[in-house]
Amino acid sequence: MTEERIGSSGVSASTQGNQANAKRICNEFLLANDYNQQWDELSETTLTSPEFYERLAYYLAKVYKISGNKNNGEFLKVNVIKSYLNIMIKLAQNKLLSSTNAETKLFFTCLLTSSNSFHANWLRGVRHNIDRICLERMKEAGDDYDESAPPMSRENLKLMIQAYWKANTNETGIRVLSLLTLFFVGGRSGEPAWMDIANMSWSMDDLAVDLNVYATRLYRSNYWS
Repeated sequence: MTEERIGSSGVSASTQGNQANAKRICNEFLLANDYNQQWDELSETTLTSPEFYERLAYYLAKVYKISGNKNNGEFLKVNVIKSYLNIMIKLAQNKLLSSTNAETKLFFTCLLTSSNSFHANWLRGVRHNIDRICLERMKEAGDDYDESAPPMSRENLKLMIQAYWKANTNETGIRVLSLLTLFFVGGRSGEPAWMDIANMSWSMDDLAVDLNVYATRLYRSNYWS
């Protein structure tokens, strides 16, 4: 009988690479801030301290710059910053799995997306402020932070429908109805909550209101009424 097994644990090569990079930058942060320790040497108290991760988040967002590749001298992208912060908290959680300290277990509820604990709301706030800082920096630098697809005009819709009708099948008929429905419904249900006269304009192409919404994922969304 073979002794080989497939277990439930394991880390992909790409994840290992991200973890190693996050840990390397964290060690640079520790050196720059006179902790006089590497990450592996940090105490349980430090690894479960919100202040420690707030300082690390500041370093990732406003101090650290990429070196040694095509993005040399640039700040980290917003999603990379949040990913590295999460990685370091998860690595700390794995390191302290055997801890019986109730405060330690409570701290790591910050990683539970469905939790409303103090620590979960704290980490959401840190992530939100990372978004805000990066957006402001991009705006000041004149960078393009609109990564959304271009809006579809009525003329685009007309051409697509004509192409589908030429095929003249049951499937293309369903697609035509779907396109029409989506076009005239427009936007997502949550976006009207952020409607502001200052962010609205009239689109002559679509004969509808165009609304710019700057979301936390740093892209622009269009809503047509």
